Amino acid sequence: MAGTQAHPATATAPAPTSHRPRRAGGRGGDSGAAALAAAVLGAVLVLLPMILIQAAVYFHARNVAASASRHALEATRVAEGTPAAGQAAGLEYLAQAGGPLTDTDVDTSRGATTANATVQGEVTSLVPGLQLTVSVTVTGPVERFEP
Repeated sequence: MAGTQAHPATATAPAPTSHRPRRAGGRGGDSGAAALAAAVLGAVLVLLPMILIQAAVYFHARNVAASASRHALEATRVAEGTPAAGQAAGLEYLAQAGGPLTDTDVDTSRGATTANATVQGEVTSLVPGLQLTVSVTVTGPVERFEP
């Protein structure tokens, strides 16, 4: 064995180089990506609980409006009831219940056989830029005394 040459299969290859071009200053292309990801994740982590709480506030407001409309209907549909009495009963219930409804309106009507009561209002918003409204209408028969 006159010359000792390495077998081509056992020769070590040079380390692979990055195919990404380097920026001036020696920085890679991901500078600031972690800060951006943290900012986006932080915003999502703040908004997600607010949206969940807003959903709970919306359903509570809907329940308050439904209860107020039932009170208004009961005062309207009784034998001696009037739409004005129903409206007053609905507004009184809303004042006592408080809750997340603002800018409320109670409308009642009474026909020969049926009475209606509608309560609507805006839901207090926890999420910036979100406006939700609630409207609940209930209908029932008018009470009549038949001798």
